[in-house]
Amino acid sequence: MKLRVLFLKKIHILYSILCILFCICILMLFLKNAYEDVSATIKENTILKSDLTGDGREDTLYINTESDKYYLQINDGDRAYSILPDRKLNTLGHYYPYNPMKISLMDITRDKVPEVIVQAMEKGSPIQHIFSWNGFEFSDLFCSNNNIMGVIDSKNNRTPKLASGLLSVSSINLSCYMQLGMKFEKINYNDNIPGKNEIVTFVNYIQSLPTGENNKPVDIFYPGITGSDLSLIGRLASDGKYYKFNDGFFTDTRFNKDGEATEYRWTINFKAVPIGKDGESDQISIVVKLKRSSEDEHPFKIYSIAKNTY
Repeated sequence: MKLRVLFLKKIHILYSILCILFCICILMLFLKNAYEDVSATIKENTILKSDLTGDGREDTLYINTESDKYYLQINDGDRAYSILPDRKLNTLGHYYPYNPMKISLMDITRDKVPEVIVQAMEKGSPIQHIFSWNGFEFSDLFCSNNNIMGVIDSKNNRTPKLASGLLSVSSINLSCYMQLGMKFEKINYNDNIPGKNEIVTFVNYIQSLPTGENNKPVDIFYPGITGSDLSLIGRLASDGKYYKFNDGFFTDTRFNKDGEATEYRWTINFKAVPIGKDGESDQISIVVKLKRSSEDEHPFKIYSIAKNTY
């Protein structure tokens, strides 16, 4: 009888070990198929890695420039797919040192496959594209000449929304879209994204440098913002350049238990022009984070400012 009990205990232990190993394998498979959002500024020929076709294998996104014109290609094993823009905006943009292409890989359609989000410029006009795998090729789901793009409800339990619009001296005007079929359709949505007015004021402040450094706005910064964050503005003012807004990208990054956004992250890109005739213009990219002090209706304020290093 004791031998039988001991045998049953060993069987139970063996089953337990097998169950644990099975769970570990499932977790490893999930982690392998999961991906992190990727963002990159394309100053030269660049390679990005991610599963862009949903087959569980890592694909390679090649971004090349030829005669200052951008070309994108995705290699999936032994197959190569050219990324071709829609005829309505039949260009991926040109390379300019002061406004190179920006690419973000984000799953904004919730199909567990990231879209390829492109922001660039050609002849002074901003360019936006979103490419998505449809099972056969990468189609251009969205294109525009706007200078602001964002993703709303990016990581919560609500349907993600694409935002696209224009930043001007006085405001940011956005339209919102949702994926319907193989394209994004405009929807009726309150575009009052928290912190929009603070971002407009911040952009105008940076564009006033270096002469306008002392005219720091007092109502856009979080009370607890550190001196090290604000010191970036002083360094920009002392660089002997003035700044012109190029484009920007934003998304919500933190949420409360009800799925409401409690933090926004903006990447704001400027053309940095040397004062005088010496030197060439380049780009400065700034990451701005906004939050509010409590769960009530207090407006979102800027609590973090950092130079973007990608």
